Amino acid sequence: MSALLINGTVYVKVMTAASYWSLLEPAIETASLSGLYGEDGQYAFIPVSFGFAAGAAFVYVADYSLTKMVLHFRLVMLNSLLFFQIRTLFVKFEFYSNFV
Repeated sequence: MSALLINGTVYVKVMTAASYWSLLEPAIETASLSGLYGEDGQYAFIPVSFGFAAGAAFVYVADYSLTKMVLHFRLVMLNSLLFFQIRTLFVKFEFYSNFV
């Protein structure tokens, strides 16, 4: 296995564990203590699961949207730069052709 794949796998595992212990486990505990999700809180994972899925969907959509926006911005900047260079060449040509 490549080192990049191993490092990526470790990163995913660490971030999943961190999100569980710092966010999901306290949310499940709070939901189970509220008494709204079963007598003993046996269905407390349901609202937490929806929240986790909604957060994952938001991150995916934000990543996709920002990537498209950055690519569009780069194309706009490239077109502007090319237009500026062509305009500059035309102005220089026009300026020097007046002396000939």
